[in-house]
Amino acid sequence: MQTFFRNAFASATAAAALVLALPAASFAQIEPGSYGYYNNAVQLGQTDVYGTARTQAMGGSRIALGGDISSLAGNPAGLGMIKRSQAMISPSIMSNSTSSTFINRTLDDGRTKFNIANLGLVISAPKDELVEGSWRGGSFGVSMTRLANYNSQQSYSAVNPAVIGYQKINDNYSLPYTANSYIDYLVRLGRQQGIGQSVAVLGDSIKNGANITPLNPAQSEIYQAYRAYLLDYSPPGIGSRPDDIYGNYFGRILPLGDMQQTMIRKTSGATNQFDIGGGGNINDMFYFGASLGIVSTWYREETVYRETLVNIKDSLHFTGATANKYIGTSLLRQQNMSTDGQGVNVKLGVIIRPIPQLRIGLNWQSASAMYLQQKSWMKVSATYPTAAPYPDSLLYYPNLPGDDRTVFLQNPFSYNLNLPMKTSVGLVYQFNKQGLITAEAEYLDYTQSKLSYDTDPTSANPNLFNADNQTIKNIHQGVINLRGGGEFRVDKVQFRLGAAYTGSPYKSNYSDSFNYLNKEVISYTGGLGYRADSFFIDLSYVMSNYTSRVSALDASGQFSPQANIKGHTNNVVVTTGFTF
Repeated sequence: MQTFFRNAFASATAAAALVLALPAASFAQIEPGSYGYYNNAVQLGQTDVYGTARTQAMGGSRIALGGDISSLAGNPAGLGMIKRSQAMISPSIMSNSTSSTFINRTLDDGRTKFNIANLGLVISAPKDELVEGSWRGGSFGVSMTRLANYNSQQSYSAVNPAVIGYQKINDNYSLPYTANSYIDYLVRLGRQQGIGQSVAVLGDSIKNGANITPLNPAQSEIYQAYRAYLLDYSPPGIGSRPDDIYGNYFGRILPLGDMQQTMIRKTSGATNQFDIGGGGNINDMFYFGASLGIVSTWYREETVYRETLVNIKDSLHFTGATANKYIGTSLLRQQNMSTDGQGVNVKLGVIIRPIPQLRIGLNWQSASAMYLQQKSWMKVSATYPTAAPYPDSLLYYPNLPGDDRTVFLQNPFSYNLNLPMKTSVGLVYQFNKQGLITAEAEYLDYTQSKLSYDTDPTSANPNLFNADNQTIKNIHQGVINLRGGGEFRVDKVQFRLGAAYTGSPYKSNYSDSFNYLNKEVISYTGGLGYRADSFFIDLSYVMSNYTSRVSALDASGQFSPQANIKGHTNNVVVTTGFTF
């Protein structure tokens, strides 16, 4: 899958930084006060091409196909078409390769993982053909299906040249430079944190390590950066940093210069769904079914971002000779995030067969109610050359508690997320026993996703997610996902082709503004199958292409080094099964 779970899952820390680092005028669609958990609406709501190898080889079509264990996760009415009990397993090998271009330098990276795409058991109880009556029997089944994979690795590295200058945004605060460094990002973050509250209170909080809430990772990061001597704070009435021409906010300490910037991000995880359900058959013309889905998701993200000062452009408050001693200063930002969750949904479906050759399938899936637990871990540190004096003499608050130039913080947090319901319609036309063609459409509205939290441990605020929920409505949209394919049979061998289109969940004016949140995926599929009396085996290959951007610090990339991503996933699935 495209590097979903980048933005994929984007971590709460990065997203909160985005909210606090961007002025409202430039990014009005992100509701002020959002924490960034709105990103999970896409991460968990968007799925890969999934199912058995037969299903995947035909573009993931499953709504009107029937007769396959994938019906449990797609349209349970298809269970009514199964005439014999069956058991199967579908091992898979998926590779995700990326090409990241950063300042005209391209690096290739990727990961390959083995997994189980699908497994299950169906017990069928068909009615004997000699027995009269409209009821023709049915089937009951259980299955596990991997809906999405989050295994990916991206990296970039190049020298990012500094640009000298200031840009005043409004009368309340200023953003220095059209800048390139992690320090500049921190300065913006710190100054934005001062808006709407007493800057002196925030500065004193950072000094003492007080009032740092796990629900506000941006404050946590500022605190760490201050203690690593990466930025300073000037209280009102005391005087401001030499580079802070608008005064009374956060400012950088180190000289301004060109930075060698390197990022490596590794993600892993998956969303699996366990289904239990049944389907019935009336007159071989009307099939119906229902299933209960238990969703399990886990996601891990590890990001290492390093900057090294390689050239001085502006010595700021240093003399030129002293400033040059800081060449080689290395800044390190390490961030790990984990998300684990469980959820539940219900599916109801029918398949109508008006003529023997034609099947029409309809399926409704309820909203998925998810309970999620998230932890984030971040460490900010700096390594200074031996010849360079420690910059603590420049700090307004030089007497830090202890000598901590490396600080980390871990923030556990639990919350609820309702994912949108899905409505699907599909068609199958069968050419006697020679083959078939199938096509289907699925609609879901990402604006209907909703976050909730019963109790805020720091403020007991029942409206904690109001801003995030408004952001979901601001930037997301309803989408139609398309899937289709065909099967051609020669005796006991089947040949299959297909394709799938997954629409972008983001409104065009949001995607176009930052040109990285495409999340549109096009997949091409194919495969083979063999059927014997009591044994079958299927092989499928799915190739998916996508483009996106990756940003090491904030989700937008406006104030953070970012790389253009071209991604390719290749997935091979082999399904083996027995009928009895």
